[in-house]
Amino acid sequence: TYKSPLHEPLLTEKSVCTLAAALAATSNVVHPRCHVVWNAIWTYLTEEVESLEKAETSLATAGETILPQSQMARRTLKRAENGLIIEKIIHHVVVSLLLGKGEESISPTHERRSLALRIIQTLIGSKDMNIVIPSSLIENILCPTVVEGVFLNVMCASGGLAKKKAKSTGAGNDG
Repeated sequence: TYKSPLHEPLLTEKSVCTLAAALAATSNVVHPRCHVVWNAIWTYLTEEVESLEKAETSLATAGETILPQSQMARRTLKRAENGLIIEKIIHHVVVSLLLGKGEESISPTHERRSLALRIIQTLIGSKDMNIVIPSSLIENILCPTVVEGVFLNVMCASGGLAKKKAKSTGAGNDG
């Protein structure tokens, strides 16, 4: 065991709010920072499983089901409490800071949206980490603010036809 304060975890549900600004920090070179910091976070919050069947069994014991994913899915949450940490990351880091929906946030940049997109892609299992998350987290990860801020705005960023199509289908309208 480690001596105080190293015996306590740094990343907890309570500490996410404090760490949010550092986790949301971007630069002109977004991708290296995404790989190093965020891969370390996902590795800390998840554990490797040998097969999809073990992932399903792990989640079933917690009363959860998983959505069908690639047979290559290899990581599940280490503890149920880690789901709360992920919810806080989505709220404080992605929504409030990266997408600019918080009270003290600045307007989102392409780099911030890119980082938000990479975080969401990783959590829904479409990136290298192959994370299998409980279905109860899906609605928190793909909340309307995230879908609009990350996916719709990125698709409409090209302007022209894509933007007109999104508006004509009613996407992004409040009413």
